[in-house]
Amino acid sequence: MRTPVIMRGRGVAEARARGFTLIENMVALAVFAIGMMGVVYLYLNGLGLSQKSQGLSQANIAMQEIIGMMRADGNEALLYNGVATRSAALPPSGTLAAANVATWMQDLRALPGVGAQQGGSGTIQVQPINPVSKLCPCQANVQIQWGAGNVYQVQTDVDY
Repeated sequence: MRTPVIMRGRGVAEARARGFTLIENMVALAVFAIGMMGVVYLYLNGLGLSQKSQGLSQANIAMQEIIGMMRADGNEALLYNGVATRSAALPPSGTLAAANVATWMQDLRALPGVGAQQGGSGTIQVQPINPVSKLCPCQANVQIQWGAGNVYQVQTDVDY
């Protein structure tokens, strides 16, 4: 028969205080889980903002591209008036404006987060500053829409 080991100098309460109880471990795990849920939320929120920022950057690039093409086209910038990527409103075929719009529409479709896969569309409105002359300098309003309610719009003067 074995004899019980007696711990000298240590009481029962002191022997129990050496470890954690199951309830203490469960409370610590719950606090940790709540903290991790906050970290995951912040990560996902940051990821969504990053994707929106990428879309805005790509829309800005496409916007500057078509505005540069209109400025390079000089007085023919009025041919861009009424262009919409989801309609048949295009400049007359054989013109530089028609080639530029075709390139712009292709670029819009190719851009991830802006293209037709996410409902991307673009419109261009060009009006002469002096409506009597019907010549440039003009004011251009270019708008790109994509995703769920994302809109990027620029209004600028197009001089030659």
